[in-house]
Amino acid sequence: MSWTGTVRCGYCGDEGHNRRKCPEMEKAAERNPDGYQAWEIENRKRNKSPRRCGYCKGTGHNKKTCERRKLHLHHLAKVDAKYRDEIIALMREKSFGPGAFVIFPKSPQSSMMITHIQWDHVSIISTGYGSSLVRAWRAVIGQPLGRKNQPLQHMEIEGVLDTLGRSARDRGSYYIEGLSPKLAEKYFKNLQVKPSTSLYETYVDNNGAADTHYYLRELFGITQEELAIEEPTY
Repeated sequence: MSWTGTVRCGYCGDEGHNRRKCPEMEKAAERNPDGYQAWEIENRKRNKSPRRCGYCKGTGHNKKTCERRKLHLHHLAKVDAKYRDEIIALMREKSFGPGAFVIFPKSPQSSMMITHIQWDHVSIISTGYGSSLVRAWRAVIGQPLGRKNQPLQHMEIEGVLDTLGRSARDRGSYYIEGLSPKLAEKYFKNLQVKPSTSLYETYVDNNGAADTHYYLRELFGITQEELAIEEPTY
């Protein structure tokens, strides 16, 4: 580039292009395929690095068009939908939702009324699987009873619903006072949960193709056949 800011070709000396894109060099290479101009152009083609995908490291595409990434996102959405259905079924069983109470008999100051459920935190990949975003503990939001000016409390939804199958009353730590049948029916009838697409994208991009492939197979039960794709291979 000259001092005027204009590109000048190192081969022909003309302005407006560089040596790599010089039409005169290309003409010379066509006239003499054995000449150094042809050798230089061919050598540049051989040494040019192929475009690599930022997700799977394969060539010929980018992360946005990566078929392996699309496949991984599809399977994450599938296993997550099954997980949410199981959580919702347990919530129905316990009449648990906004308006229900979590009572701590031995620690009344910790008792709270559920104000809302953060559904984007209710995800199988928010519960500690793999290199996940462990956000599940913030899924249940509650207002401390008798302390309206106090900050809202957070609880992890599997813990609140006691998915290990132990009786909260027997443990004496806390128990749930569920919604009335009428309120529960209305809540679950109107409940619509959208998949957390941004969470899935963050998960696969943070882990990369190889680790996500491993987690889907080993942790989430997706078979090798379901994850098969022509390229690239691990």
